[in-house]
Amino acid sequence: MSLIPSSNVPLAYLGTNATTPPNIIKSTRAPLPGDFRGYRIGDEWIDTTSKNAYILVSLADNMATWNLAAASTGDLSTLTGNSGGPVSPSGANINLVGDGTTVNVVGNPSTNTLTISATGGMSNSFPTDSGTATPSAGVLNINGDPNITTTGSSNTVHVDLNQAVVVTSFSTATPTPISNSLLISGNTIQAAGTATNVGINITAKGTGAITTSTQNTEIISNQNTITFDTTAAASSGSITFDSNGSVLSFNGQSNIVYTLLPQGSGTGTIGSTLISSSVNTTDNTPTTLTGSEVITAGELSTIECIVQGTSTTTGSDSTFARVWASAAYYTAAGSAVLIGTPVIDLNTTNLSTAVTASVVANTLVIQVTGITGQTWEWTAQMTQYISRIV
Repeated sequence: MSLIPSSNVPLAYLGTNATTPPNIIKSTRAPLPGDFRGYRIGDEWIDTTSKNAYILVSLADNMATWNLAAASTGDLSTLTGNSGGPVSPSGANINLVGDGTTVNVVGNPSTNTLTISATGGMSNSFPTDSGTATPSAGVLNINGDPNITTTGSSNTVHVDLNQAVVVTSFSTATPTPISNSLLISGNTIQAAGTATNVGINITAKGTGAITTSTQNTEIISNQNTITFDTTAAASSGSITFDSNGSVLSFNGQSNIVYTLLPQGSGTGTIGSTLISSSVNTTDNTPTTLTGSEVITAGELSTIECIVQGTSTTTGSDSTFARVWASAAYYTAAGSAVLIGTPVIDLNTTNLSTAVTASVVANTLVIQVTGITGQTWEWTAQMTQYISRIV
């Protein structure tokens, strides 16, 4: 092998300029395509600055092609991924490919470039009604709240509304409620929105019923209040409106009296049904069969009562009576008094029996009189009307 003298040291002699083996050129730069004169294919070029070696592989059209033969950092012999270990070349080539589903790699030989891109669209931000979420370290959290549960499995995320929804509050600041909307805040449900008059409808489905768990249910509409007492004594009672919505029918246990009192100086009436337990008499002492509610100051009470009595001793004697009676409690009088004379229609097989109406301790009382030596069984069904007087 011979060396070409360096141009910087013209007197230096490094040997003959042989054809084979190839010549070795030392320079402080890398070879260029214009470095073709005086060089032969196979010559080697050493860049003493970068410590890289090149070999001349082509001379054509006054153009030299010098390939990098060795780099100062060493040749690339393997590629290593996240897992699987180092990959060595085969036929001086290592394939760099995507999975074809999420990642794709496109090569451009003319520019010696490999372009790696995601297949399809991948979101890097998730706008919401309030704020935007961005993944962190490739992870995006999808969380629920007290009424929503999220679950994840395989490649699916489920967002489920809890069967029992607990509403803490709804803000109406943003956006403004629309007409005929509903506002739920804390334990209050109220009509909202921009309309002047908004109603609230609660409708049960099929044979279902609307039930409250508290003992007292209060319904407020247009500032008038109706309160239904469902305490233990009246828990089986029911209230029914007729088709016109103006008549209340009361049904339920025995000995239940339902009362409606108008507000302030207003007037009003209510019908209520009272079915008493049986009362037995064995002599001719007047015995209380049933009675109205206690009449309070400013009230007028009118009763209509159907009385039936049967002698279980004879098995053939009976008494029927229909009683109308009214009593009023004037504040100035200090107690309830009868208004007029009670009207009693009596139909009996034994005139020794009797049915009377009177006021006892501010209560309209129905009394029955039997026969000494006989057992009589009495029942009554009474309707009471209460009006407020001023």
